[in-house]
Amino acid sequence: KFSVQTFGKGGGKLISILGKNDEAQALRPDVLIQLTLIYTSLGRTLVFHGTTYPASLEDRAHMAHFLKKVPELVKSGQVKGNPIKLLEGGLESVPTGFQLLKEGKNSGEKFVHRVAN
Repeated sequence: KFSVQTFGKGGGKLISILGKNDEAQALRPDVLIQLTLIYTSLGRTLVFHGTTYPASLEDRAHMAHFLKKVPELVKSGQVKGNPIKLLEGGLESVPTGFQLLKEGKNSGEKFVHRVAN
């Protein structure tokens, strides 16, 4: 649901590796949600739980085209990474991060745990 809410006016297209979510689609009918498996865009066949997902030349070409655009999208600010929140304490702070997630005290931040200097 979070991803569809990031689109501006006019909607767009969301490529999801997690599947189509009916609640998300209901929130933004102007956003086309399309399922893909990252493996198909890497030129690899995937066998998962007895189902074979063949490699896709079309998906691979689309991914190659998109990846060429990424540096400019980042440079122009059209694509931004999540804000980073450093949780002090190294690996000992990992349970704190999980607790914050469980309590809903994280909204789009990336938790980072420094384990070495």
